[in-house]
Amino acid sequence: MTLENNDLWAQKNNASDLIKDAETHINKQNYPQARNSLEAALKIKEKFPIAYRLLGVVEAKMGNYEASSLAYKRLFELQPDFSKAAYFEAGQAYMKLYNYDEALRCFQRYKSALNKDFALDEQTIQIGYDMYLEREINSCIFSKGVNFGTKVEEAVNMGAVINSKYDEYLPTLTNDGKLLIYTSDNKGENILISRQKEDKTWTQSKSIGKAINTPMNEGMAKLTSCGRTLYFSACNWEQGQGGCDIFMASFDYDEAVGYDVMPVPALSSKHWDSQPSISCDGTTMYFASNRDGGYGGTDIWMSKLDHNGQWTPAVNMGSSINSPGDEEAPYIAPDGVTLYFSSDGHPGFGDMDIFRSTFEKGVWSKALNLGRTFNTPFREAGIVISPENDIAYFASARPEGKGGLDIYYAKLTTEQAPLIDNVLIDGYVFDKMTGEPVSGIVVKIGKGEERHVVVSDAAGRFFICLPNKETYSFILEKDDYETFIGADFFQRGETTPTQRLEIAMNAKDKAPTIVAENKETPTTPPPRIRKNLSVYFESGKHELTDVQKEQIRQLFAQYPDKRILKVKVTGFADDIGNREFNQSLSEKRASYVARFIEQLQIPKDQIIYDGEGVVDTNIAKHQKRRVEIIISNQ
Repeated sequence: MTLENNDLWAQKNNASDLIKDAETHINKQNYPQARNSLEAALKIKEKFPIAYRLLGVVEAKMGNYEASSLAYKRLFELQPDFSKAAYFEAGQAYMKLYNYDEALRCFQRYKSALNKDFALDEQTIQIGYDMYLEREINSCIFSKGVNFGTKVEEAVNMGAVINSKYDEYLPTLTNDGKLLIYTSDNKGENILISRQKEDKTWTQSKSIGKAINTPMNEGMAKLTSCGRTLYFSACNWEQGQGGCDIFMASFDYDEAVGYDVMPVPALSSKHWDSQPSISCDGTTMYFASNRDGGYGGTDIWMSKLDHNGQWTPAVNMGSSINSPGDEEAPYIAPDGVTLYFSSDGHPGFGDMDIFRSTFEKGVWSKALNLGRTFNTPFREAGIVISPENDIAYFASARPEGKGGLDIYYAKLTTEQAPLIDNVLIDGYVFDKMTGEPVSGIVVKIGKGEERHVVVSDAAGRFFICLPNKETYSFILEKDDYETFIGADFFQRGETTPTQRLEIAMNAKDKAPTIVAENKETPTTPPPRIRKNLSVYFESGKHELTDVQKEQIRQLFAQYPDKRILKVKVTGFADDIGNREFNQSLSEKRASYVARFIEQLQIPKDQIIYDGEGVVDTNIAKHQKRRVEIIISNQ
């Protein structure tokens, strides 16, 4: 016994007085002092149920779950009918030790017991316990079905440059994976940023800036795919509607700082609204809220951006996602159909776990626990996936951390990763003559009839996430520009998750009026026509797919008078095989396409075609296997 304990024992040789001291310390959250008083009381009175009952509470509060469970075990040995609430508390302590068999026995004992059979009247405490009882029982049953003997991927703590003795949580990444943005609760929540260095280590974190971080609480920042707009939550701001609300700000990537902050009232309410996550195309927002109309606690809600650029009234994500407990920290993957979130309402390992749901056939699937690599009996709060879809960064309060919630990273299995492997298209549209960016261009991109629609912004840029390693056709339209039709094979690079797409748009001719001699009526020359389309082929193939045929149909459908058109079709091949084979293959491709164009009511004598054989330039093989179609009227 320490000197402090000896002094305490000498001063108070009445065990009941020491219990009162312990209760005072517990109320003040002075748990080490409370433990000293309880241990001193047990020296005076070894068989003292109330001392063991309180010691179980105190040890658990200090994170000593082995000692807590032993205290409860001793209590039940001495007087099993002393405290009904103690069985629930013991069950939670056993869960933290992965002893789900013993935890389940404690919860079932609590459930079957009658209040009148116990010495202590703790019904006020039991009201809260009753709310979580079924959750804990279901989590024990779930965890008992998990094979803890199998080896799983180990999560790695991100270290002292990110984590501290305080809570660090709710991580997010820029689209290139080079900036980590997260929330830190050091005497108040603020948003911090760390930049990845060339050697893959991270810089010491810094504040996102005074425009966002204040003496109030700010957190859960998420960037749009362009990386220039940041959504985050802030609490008790004057511009808010009450509690915590959702705000947006401009973001400077190079300086890693936010500015020009404004509220997003359509997403906020008088209740707690927080933790926004926006889809890759920028049209769907997911966030957590305890507003009316939910399933209980905080739920995940969703809002859509309408054609006027306004957020529609939020709708609840439904029972596949939400539960009577709390659902928080949504993260929508770039594929737009894989949602990750934290929940204490779905069966898990204890406290709050991370779950995954996918949107298939028009509905969200039942939430599935992400497994032992990511989840523990302790709290997990927030997750984000790397651009390559293979690494997840997440927050966990597992005891081996720096303190509280820390940020970790771990590899994802195929079952844990987003449903669809995506590539981010970074598009840029500019005027071919002036070189200036063109805003308001409607971009329709996709395969067959499935089209995604985005509009170029003031900087001429548009962003969209599409399944990786696929060929897509795209149509770009604006009233004062010629329609552009094209196609390309999109693939994420080894060092970047994006593929750049630059398109030069031709302004429609404003042809001068020509007045013929001795004529009163002016005449206007016909507008110049020049359109091109590249069609790509699999290795060794020369036939068109249905998608490619539709692209060509749409190209020629723009011209009602087919008699004015001149069409040139040129086939190419890669360098796989000998040159004679590839020359023949390029000619077959050109011939096949030309014959299909004839079927579109283009006279045969207006079409010329040829094969150019192997493309010798230094481009990817899939880009060499193509046919170029050029339409003109000159």
